[in-house]
Amino acid sequence: MPYRVILSRTAKRDLRETEEWLAERDLTTLRRWQLRFRVSVSQLSEDPTVFPEADEAAEFGVDLRMLAFGKRPHVYKVLSTISGSDVNIACVRHAARDSLSEDDL
Repeated sequence: MPYRVILSRTAKRDLRETEEWLAERDLTTLRRWQLRFRVSVSQLSEDPTVFPEADEAAEFGVDLRMLAFGKRPHVYKVLSTISGSDVNIACVRHAARDSLSEDDL
């Protein structure tokens, strides 16, 4: 059963900021990053339960999953929750950033 992927307001902001930052540096890198992100999201729509629990899951008491994509040192995390047939992406952030806060959910 395919899942519907929904981007939160925070996730949309994260994507916009990342894309703007990459566009200022190199459009080829931006296009590659966008492709990797789309492939990652398609994996979430197929079966989000295969991805491991995020470190922050216990702290917030939710089934928060983490999908990592990219190559070191440019690894990004997609943090999401599952609700029925929906996958709700809470945020998309560089793996080196601070942990998720409750405001990000």
